Amino acid sequence: MQMATGTAVSAGLKTGKDYSYGSFMRYLTLVFSYAGTISLEKELKAVQNTAALQPGDIFIHGGSPGHCFIVVDVAENASHQKMFMLAQSFMPAQNIQVLQNGSPWFSLSETADVPYGELVAAKYLRRF
Repeated sequence: MQMATGTAVSAGLKTGKDYSYGSFMRYLTLVFSYAGTISLEKELKAVQNTAALQPGDIFIHGGSPGHCFIVVDVAENASHQKMFMLAQSFMPAQNIQVLQNGSPWFSLSETADVPYGELVAAKYLRRF
């Protein structure tokens, strides 16, 4: 159950555990109601070494509106140049799109020619 005090919201158990699908959907509805790029950016840690880029990393700019891309795959060539695939969604998060810029592979050394492409930069890279 959610409890609000001013602008702070916390969760607390008021009944027994319920592992049903309906309970799970109510939980997701609650999370999606309060989660966005502002709160997500605050929870993530900056990636200091872009050479350590990995699937699950996120390029994010918190705001209203904000936006983010998630790294879904990473490849490295013989010269140790990393390329990565990105996915995005819009609110509400009902579907996800894998981005392409002529190719589905992106690099930090090239400008991403996609909407919000300026986020594909080291200063926006975060990790859980």
